[in-house]
Amino acid sequence: MRAPLSLVATFLLIAVVATVFIGGGIVRDWTATHHASPAGKANRATLSQLEAVPLNLPRLKLGDPCPNSPGTNSLGYDYGNGPVYMNGRLIPEIATNWGYLYDLTFYSAAGLTGPVLIRGHDLLRDRPIVFVGPSSPISSTSGTGKYVAGAVVDTIGSEPLYGELALDAGHPPLRDAGTGFGVWYVRLGISRGWTGCWGMQIGNLDFQEIITGYSPPPASP
Repeated sequence: MRAPLSLVATFLLIAVVATVFIGGGIVRDWTATHHASPAGKANRATLSQLEAVPLNLPRLKLGDPCPNSPGTNSLGYDYGNGPVYMNGRLIPEIATNWGYLYDLTFYSAAGLTGPVLIRGHDLLRDRPIVFVGPSSPISSTSGTGKYVAGAVVDTIGSEPLYGELALDAGHPPLRDAGTGFGVWYVRLGISRGWTGCWGMQIGNLDFQEIITGYSPPPASP
């Protein structure tokens, strides 16, 4: 069957218009999704503000006693008074020529949203606590809710180590079924020669929390 040229032209025009609307919708949805993630401009701006917050960790010198601040929370977490908590005693999971890697678990309160920045140091020798993460920094979307931030400060083999960690509190990789708390499995590291006296500062624009502890490093082989 042959359709009149005017009718064919009409169908073609409808198809083009539909494609523009559908394609435009896809582009808008993709853009909105990426801008709503911690990789979006607003979250990067918030992260910059958090990085500008001074570290207020205890200032110690060799020979000073190491403060230990286990959590006084009623939820049973090892460290923290909320809205972010940590479980783990820095028992090394992996020893390398570079230093030691530790697997810890962080928890974020159910209603907490936005980036939460975590930074830490050896309090007696000022060695940074570093975080193992993917090869892309926070400006790239990883889809896991956990983002390394700042510059690469060292490497272990092919694994980059970052001086900061940002949690996307509104989108944790896991949630506790009972409390609704976000659950974050984090691997961090400290180079050989550290003293075992550590401190971390955790916060966003509404709260800053400091936790400290003493975890004797293993004796060097």
